[in-house]
Amino acid sequence: MARKPTKTFLSVILTLSTLVNSSGQTVPDTLRWREGIQLQADDFHKKSAKLELGIFHQYSYGFDQVGFKGFMPRVQNYVVFSRKKSSLGEYATRDELRFSQLMFDLAGLQERKVRVEIAELNLLPLNLEAARQTIEQLFSRAEEDMDKKEETLVKELSEVSEFQRDVVFQRWEKYVRDELKAMPTIKITRTEGFGLGVFFGAATSLLNGKTSDYFTNPTAVNFGFDFDFKRHRVILDSRLGFNRTKAELQARGDWETGLKTSHANIEFAYGYLFPVKDWILIPYAGLAINEFTPRKNDKNDKRKVVGYAPVVGFEFNHLFFRQDLHTAKQSFLYKIKLSYCPNNFIKNYSGGVFSLGASIGIQSTAIKRKTILVYPEKKQG
Repeated sequence: MARKPTKTFLSVILTLSTLVNSSGQTVPDTLRWREGIQLQADDFHKKSAKLELGIFHQYSYGFDQVGFKGFMPRVQNYVVFSRKKSSLGEYATRDELRFSQLMFDLAGLQERKVRVEIAELNLLPLNLEAARQTIEQLFSRAEEDMDKKEETLVKELSEVSEFQRDVVFQRWEKYVRDELKAMPTIKITRTEGFGLGVFFGAATSLLNGKTSDYFTNPTAVNFGFDFDFKRHRVILDSRLGFNRTKAELQARGDWETGLKTSHANIEFAYGYLFPVKDWILIPYAGLAINEFTPRKNDKNDKRKVVGYAPVVGFEFNHLFFRQDLHTAKQSFLYKIKLSYCPNNFIKNYSGGVFSLGASIGIQSTAIKRKTILVYPEKKQG
């Protein structure tokens, strides 16, 4: 003897409501809702005499602070159907399967609506507790709305005869199709702003001309900063090296042979970025300062050799680890750098300087994201 439709559909209320409200739990053996997915009879693995649906709206969220403007919510939510917690009941009729599909689609529609509501929020006030309450209230209202739809659908099915249920199903199925069709597409634009990089390593310089007649080649500590905007880079590269004099010289005092000296090389340059996968080639040009001073000098020691010169060079950056945060992109890299000053223009001791450096660094680029809702175009007439 067949069970009455009223009892069959009323029995689903307690089961479905409990599962929909169980957000955030891990459910094995599940189907994730997407538009057009169809449940089959063999998707119901639980053995039960009544219709039971394991439909879960799972979500998690966090916040990224956008300067002093507010919080940008980061939310992940989706609807899943648990095979192990779902049963078509003892008779497994076509209506039970149709009802299950409709409830799954209604939950998926509710998931989409929540995403749109969150996208419409844009920035939340800079109050973490208030931001949490706002997101929780959205999901709470979504669950309440789902409960009301379930209750209304079950009531309508229970009030009509078996032959009239098809009309009820068609009306609700059309409602889901129309709502999904009218749902806006969420697009997130991503704009990169200024980037700041720091690096640290070692370098060596090969001196030529008269400079190499008086000073040995210095080995240096290399450190500096990069300032990026789009594919443009401003470079501040400093090298502090140690060497000795090879011969006596006069420059604001006497420099004896074998005197321990320091070599400071500072480059101010502009470069252009050519990215190729994980590599970036940056040719650059600018101004370099080369300065030699006695290593152990006191306040009264005025000895100094200094020259200002043009510099050209290449950087080879390799990005070996990258992470994309909500408000910034961070890249860890190592770089090899070659530069050349054709003439350092040091008076009486001029010559060229060829430098080679290797360093490791981190680059952080500000990311500005904007959420755009694109609504379907309405047909004319």
